[in-house]
Amino acid sequence: MVAIIAPENAARRRPAAAGFTLVELLVVIGVIAVLVSILLPSLARAQEQARRTQCGSNLRQVATAVIMYEGQYRSLPGAVWPVALDPYAVDFPGQTPVLTAADADRTISNQRFLAPFLGNSRDVWVCPSAREMRETATPISGTYAGKVVGYGYKVNNQSTNRPAYNFGYWGTTTVAANKKPKRINQVYGASVSSVDVKLPVTEIWMLSDVDSRILPTSATATFGLVDDSTTAPFEGRIWNTSHAGGKNAGRNYVFFDSHVEYRSLSDNVVDP
Repeated sequence: MVAIIAPENAARRRPAAAGFTLVELLVVIGVIAVLVSILLPSLARAQEQARRTQCGSNLRQVATAVIMYEGQYRSLPGAVWPVALDPYAVDFPGQTPVLTAADADRTISNQRFLAPFLGNSRDVWVCPSAREMRETATPISGTYAGKVVGYGYKVNNQSTNRPAYNFGYWGTTTVAANKKPKRINQVYGASVSSVDVKLPVTEIWMLSDVDSRILPTSATATFGLVDDSTTAPFEGRIWNTSHAGGKNAGRNYVFFDSHVEYRSLSDNVVDP
């Protein structure tokens, strides 16, 4: 025989619905807040590590394209500026160029150089940790005052290397011989004491992250990368290093054999 329970008896047998007190809710919220405060810095570091890895991948792709270009044309691409610019500011399809045609022709990111090997990708020329450098670094005087030029990566095209201007210097402040791009086996390095030293391509960097320290004082002043007095220490500049901070502050470098290294700013092996 099956017992039939009256509805009112069944209702009395159900346990009362459980609930949280105000104190319990506050404790849970406090625990969650503590966990978030612990996890957020780790998450930020992980995100920056991912951006740094992507940046290194970009540099490796560009270096591989440079090596392919040199193999086909028997010289490095050039003559070019010491800074690779965002193609949106140069000659990206459908965009209004910020630079004149002549100036746009002087950046290694111009599609006449490496597009056959890289395609018309914008992202490969952009460090994901330095968007403010690309999007807000504007000259405070001169032809491009108030316009975003679009800084991308630093090109090893400076006179501290022997012979100077590995990629061929576009300007008028050097002799004609240094304006001609070299082959990779003609690329040299120089010691800190300025004594010419021929180094293997595994020890000469090709491109790096760009920041306010790696640019000459004249450029950092012109582009507003320092304070109004132009005498701010590196830590006080508007844009400092692209990656990390504190003791780990540094840059990605890609070398002429296309290997990539992350170097701390305190590491004097690489001369900015």
